[in-house]
Amino acid sequence: MNQDILICLEVNENGLHPSSLELIGKALELTQPCGGNIFGVAFARNTETLSEELRGLPLRKVYVCPACRTFDAQECAAAVVECVRLLDPSVLLIAGTCFGRAMAPRVAVACRTGLTADCTELERTPEGGLIQIRPAFGGDIMARIVTDHTRPQMATVRPGVMQSCARGGNQVPELCVFNIETSGRIDLLDMQPLKLKAGIAEQKILVAAGRGVKRKEDLEMLEHLAELMGGALACSRALVEKGLLPHEKQIGLSGATVSPDLLLTCGISGSVQFQAGVRRAKAIIAINSDPEAKIFDLAHIPILGDLYEIVPKLIDRLEKKESFD
Repeated sequence: MNQDILICLEVNENGLHPSSLELIGKALELTQPCGGNIFGVAFARNTETLSEELRGLPLRKVYVCPACRTFDAQECAAAVVECVRLLDPSVLLIAGTCFGRAMAPRVAVACRTGLTADCTELERTPEGGLIQIRPAFGGDIMARIVTDHTRPQMATVRPGVMQSCARGGNQVPELCVFNIETSGRIDLLDMQPLKLKAGIAEQKILVAAGRGVKRKEDLEMLEHLAELMGGALACSRALVEKGLLPHEKQIGLSGATVSPDLLLTCGISGSVQFQAGVRRAKAIIAINSDPEAKIFDLAHIPILGDLYEIVPKLIDRLEKKESFD
């Protein structure tokens, strides 16, 4: 049975989207139990630029459809379906970006196969079965889904949860240019880049507030601490549900997946949902007054104590630029 994996590669004016590198890294891992090649399908007009973006990546061949416009999910879906017809892959992976979420259902319907959305982990059996793992029931359980009877096995993957593929060597994957008839239902009149503020997923240092924060006014103290550390303020789901902070500040399965160099949690117990969102953090310091808090199992530096006593002392030392040795 064919064990190949096909990946939808997102390319924009800034080059290859980071989520594509994450999918390639996961695909390389998934080929270990049962073998198979990794193919890509991309939508880019400049193949020379794309070749440089793909240099050193473990892709056997990349199919490029320059006629498709990356903002038109229907056109791109048709190109992906054509690649599925040509390659008959066992697995098809699409990033769970806005574009990927719009395109994936169209591909699944055309291929008459199942689709698991927003996966946070993927595993593969020695026989080639794809175990698609995603949060369910508000993140209270992790569902393990298998597509038994149809191919390809399709999943969209949440950006930021997989390890990016490291480039190796100087080899460029073979590019195969093909075209499909486009519907012409959308005409591009103009393009203007949108300046977006960096979210918590892009921050290198985060201070995360949890249920242990008593009042909204107390968040000013933690925000001041985050500024002194050169980072940003984030939170657990509990504070979003209380209306103390907006959803874009939330870490966890129903929020953002983060991978900062340093994460300082204050009053966060460490639910399964929260831990899933911070597992790629390089260093975690946890402040909690409960010695049984689950966050201590994950923390590199656990601090048992009241955040209202510890945080002011941290702020004082940072303001005085005193050493923490």
